[in-house]
Amino acid sequence: MYMCWLNEINSTNDQGRLVAFFENNQLYSQILIFNMNTLKLKA
Repeated sequence: MYMCWLNEINSTNDQGRLVAFFENNQLYSQILIFNMNTLKLKA
């Protein structure tokens, strides 16, 4: 499985990310959109 993480060019203030997953054997792909404001690190 391959994965890439890209800035979403339509988001304001560089807050969005696109995460794309690709799998060659099963011909599977999925694109997820993350809002970076909702992701938090746990201490």
